[in-house]
Amino acid sequence: MKNNQILGVRGGGYVTQAFEIGGNWSWNNHFQAERDNGPAALAGALGFPQAAVRSNLWEVEFTYNFGRRSLFGSTAVRPYLVAGGGGITTNMKNGRAFVLNNRFIDVPGVSPATLVAANDKGTLQTFVPFINTTDGVAFLPNPTGSTVVVADTVVRDRSTFFTFSYGGGIKTQRVWGPMGFFGDVRGRTIPNYFNGRGTNQFELTAGLNFSWGER
Repeated sequence: MKNNQILGVRGGGYVTQAFEIGGNWSWNNHFQAERDNGPAALAGALGFPQAAVRSNLWEVEFTYNFGRRSLFGSTAVRPYLVAGGGGITTNMKNGRAFVLNNRFIDVPGVSPATLVAANDKGTLQTFVPFINTTDGVAFLPNPTGSTVVVADTVVRDRSTFFTFSYGGGIKTQRVWGPMGFFGDVRGRTIPNYFNGRGTNQFELTAGLNFSWGER
């Protein structure tokens, strides 16, 4: 799983001089399996949908700010630690789904050509009952007959996954009105990414920061 944070916007209000509660939004242009992921690559080679998966991340976050530090002379920055929780909602480009892996079903004594013809006629369920071919189907020869391949794990458009993050960074505050800039490094966990299996990833984020209240 690759997660490139391209743009982030963050806002918050100070509860005390150091403690801040706020929100974070960022856009990710690549929220899908890496090119070297074998099952996903095989799904693509077999013709299953592989839309480009983008996402919007939104979360509530809690920030502890340390004292001001000078950077490059006149620029003042504040180091901080941050933890947040929220969701990631997918947004597909060039399609509505991304097939992560497949299920393989052996059908002894039947040729791939026969299964292709049955699929064209809408009678494939006669040979392989209770299968879902919504995201496509492929037919491969095997020593005893054929293997029917269907999508097993699919990431769909507008799917939302719970996520939480933890890390730290630096920010400039109120450079222009309430607006400043930030950059941070985080670990991000998505515990239910697909079929209840989690994933952990490293994340770099930079963008605009808005703050109100004490500082």
